[in-house]
Amino acid sequence: MVLVIFPEGARSLDGSVREFRRGAGILARHLNVPMVPAGIWGAGEVWPREGRKQLHPIAVAFGDAVIPAPEQGEGELLGALREEVIALVDRAAPD
Repeated sequence: MVLVIFPEGARSLDGSVREFRRGAGILARHLNVPMVPAGIWGAGEVWPREGRKQLHPIAVAFGDAVIPAPEQGEGELLGALREEVIALVDRAAPD
């Protein structure tokens, strides 16, 4: 089974990756499950926070699983996950 979480909690106005909320880190730490980060490029243009849905290309890039280390705190875990998502969004963007 797979659980998909959007850890930002809401879409940003400018399409940038917002700070992550604690839920993903709490679940990963307490359930001891890996998280597979994904960067989605173009979603903000398809469905902007303010506006109507429109056609626009989307690209998705997946990273390697992030496995919570026993000594890693939730903040550190979420920081590493967020940095990976930002890199994946950049990688997914067309040249």
